[in-house]
Amino acid sequence: MGVPFEGVDDSAAFVGDVPRFYDEGMGPVLFAHVAEVLALRVSEHRPRRVLEVAAGTGISSAALARAVPEADLVITDLNDDGVH
Repeated sequence: MGVPFEGVDDSAAFVGDVPRFYDEGMGPVLFAHVAEVLALRVSEHRPRRVLEVAAGTGISSAALARAVPEADLVITDLNDDGVH
């Protein structure tokens, strides 16, 4: 857990359960449509394998899994899963 900026209320600091807030807020509003478009374009090439780097919380990954279920997906991200 990070340290809030001095003078900034915890509710406005970039700390805590950021992935959950991303998946529930910004992700669906800002990125879900882009992920679906990306997955559709990838599916047009009928790939057998797909490598996704910097997958974050998996919004694009889920769209890819739906769009190309026959492909082998390798999905990576530098952050751990947050489970300790």
